[in-house]
Amino acid sequence: MSGLGDIGEFGLIARLTRGLPVSGAVVEGIGDDCAVLRCGDRLLLATCDASLEGIHFSRRHATPKDIGWRAAASALSDIAAMGGKPTFVLVTLACPADISPDFIEDVYRGLSEAVHATGAVIVGGDTTGTKTGLALDVTVLGEATGGRPLLRRGARPGDIVVVTGYPGASAGGLAALQCGVDAP
Repeated sequence: MSGLGDIGEFGLIARLTRGLPVSGAVVEGIGDDCAVLRCGDRLLLATCDASLEGIHFSRRHATPKDIGWRAAASALSDIAAMGGKPTFVLVTLACPADISPDFIEDVYRGLSEAVHATGAVIVGGDTTGTKTGLALDVTVLGEATGGRPLLRRGARPGDIVVVTGYPGASAGGLAALQCGVDAP
């Protein structure tokens, strides 16, 4: 039997979604950056992204605000990738009992700053405990702008690809931190 490393993310998604019920309101389902849902005459974009301590961030290397900002930005970027506008955000927070409430408030400050910068608002979520490690799951609802979302399968040879930021900089920064190198 193959392990998850052998089948990859899309192989796992194919196995998990085989045979799931469908709805006529689903314009684009599992497999793109967001689900696209018809809501009356509007197209709703829906996505969620998990950020797990030890996988996506380390409290040793990131401030609480950075952790929150990164978690929000990761989910918000899925809406942007489809050419949409984020409107509402839900945050699930799971944390160990020994973490400081001040630390969590600073995580939320980072979340709030990233969300506010897009014009969206945090409208709810959930809180729960974990035995170890901090986990955030950010769900974003938005609207497709321009009448249609930009889908992955719509890309064609010759299309212009736009990238923001500095590709590879986060990996370089993480490597510097792990090696004890002082880098910007």
